[in-house]
Amino acid sequence: MIKHSHNINQNGIFNYFKIETSQLNMIIFKAAILVIVICLYRLFKSETARKAYVLFAAGAFAHLFDTLFYGYTLEYIYFYKVITYDLKDYYIDAGVSILLLLFLINENKKIEEKRR
Repeated sequence: MIKHSHNINQNGIFNYFKIETSQLNMIIFKAAILVIVICLYRLFKSETARKAYVLFAAGAFAHLFDTLFYGYTLEYIYFYKVITYDLKDYYIDAGVSILLLLFLINENKKIEEKRR
């Protein structure tokens, strides 16, 4: 269901548990996450991992942008009274999912090499 809402608490888990946070704390947190993601992007050489970090960075930047200019994040995809999402959340989830898959594939290769 498409539903327009203003996410004032800035974080899905904080909204779910009704925990209040200040806008300044969320701006600092989101900026720190964005810096970490950019540093990790520069660290990894795998093209797939770099694409995952680009997705993650795009979502993190959009969250930071919303918080800086609007004071909240705009959410518009509503899931059964549980969570409200938007495109930037999907970008972050896709980036994290790709990184997890790469990690699992790499670990599986290491296990296979040890067996030989």
